[in-house]
Amino acid sequence: MRVALGCKLAALRVDADSPELLAAALADFESLLADQERVLDPGHPDLQRTRDWIAHLRERLDPRSPPGTGDYRDRWSSW
Repeated sequence: MRVALGCKLAALRVDADSPELLAAALADFESLLADQERVLDPGHPDLQRTRDWIAHLRERLDPRSPPGTGDYRDRWSSW
């Protein structure tokens, strides 16, 4: 429950134009990834979704960062 609620809160922050909210969303997803890596199998699709969100947010916060692996919204639609 905590993980699902945390990712939904982080997802809401992604739609903001505020750099502070985007940075908070990035921190949320990085924390979520650490939790997921502890409890999910390495090949679990949610791990890749979370990594995609992190890459997307890093790109939005710093356009010089490496691009993500795809459209984060397509990958996250199952949540």
